[in-house]
Amino acid sequence: TYILCVLLSFRRGAGGLRQKVNSGLVIAWATRLGSFLLWRVLRDGGDSRFDKVKKNPKQFAIYWAVQALWILLTALPVYVLNSKSSQDSEAEETKVCWRDLLGWTLWSIGFGLQVTADIQKSRFKADPENKGRWINVGLWKYAQHPNYFGEMCMWWGIFSSCSSELRGIRLLSGVSPSFVTFLLLRVSGVPLLRKAGLKRWGHLPAYQEYLRKTPLL
Repeated sequence: TYILCVLLSFRRGAGGLRQKVNSGLVIAWATRLGSFLLWRVLRDGGDSRFDKVKKNPKQFAIYWAVQALWILLTALPVYVLNSKSSQDSEAEETKVCWRDLLGWTLWSIGFGLQVTADIQKSRFKADPENKGRWINVGLWKYAQHPNYFGEMCMWWGIFSSCSSELRGIRLLSGVSPSFVTFLLLRVSGVPLLRKAGLKRWGHLPAYQEYLRKTPLL
């Protein structure tokens, strides 16, 4: 869905370097994340975070609506940027600037963090010796949710680049990284995992110490 939306919006715009790079970053993110989630569902036989939600029609509808809103809002800066025609932009605005470099660097760091964290967690869970344990090695030794931090970095990075060319009401697309941050920290990310973790390991002093001493992100 992300890839289709980005490609459709790209066809409407001027197709400059900034549009090409940011569209490519979203497509790379969507392809990597979609492949990883599919592999994880096939491996685990489902996503335990949503087992109870699927049995409650009202809750499931809410989560479905949030997912639809997520698709719209997260890549909003790219959709808005791609919708601009060459007549809408001054020549000076289309040149690569420091905000592009900052944004693309931030995206690269975030992508690297997320991929590394996901690989480390997959390898940890694949080791029979770690059955029934929470991950506290690698990046997970320094943060409880390094993959979510990487996700936030990517969307703030994309907005940083897109904002180089956006003016006026188009800058309201900055709701994108704010929405991602809010969603992961307050709705479907950290809260669900925290609840599941406490239910499974909350009685263990070592887990309580891990939560107390390890930064959230």
